[in-house]
Amino acid sequence: MVPWPEGAPSPIDGVLGVLRPADVAIHLAKPEGGSARNVFRGPVAAITLEADRARVHVATAPAVVAEVTLGSVSRLRLREGEVVWVSFKAVEVRVVLP
Repeated sequence: MVPWPEGAPSPIDGVLGVLRPADVAIHLAKPEGGSARNVFRGPVAAITLEADRARVHVATAPAVVAEVTLGSVSRLRLREGEVVWVSFKAVEVRVVLP
């Protein structure tokens, strides 16, 4: 999960974190090292094709959508039900206040 900023007031109800699908990486094994500290595991719930890209809906908690190339879908052998890891950098999360 994205850490609450140090020195900030306690979390506010109704705050929403928004992430662009293009900022999410998909992995077949848990990523080690690197700068992406937000790592979740879950099954692929759906794959939606959009032109030369695919949106991969992953049933993590919270749910995450990744946008990848069709080549990545093929190379990773992604399909519904396949358990994958997703990761993203905290700086990519945008906070929406109520």
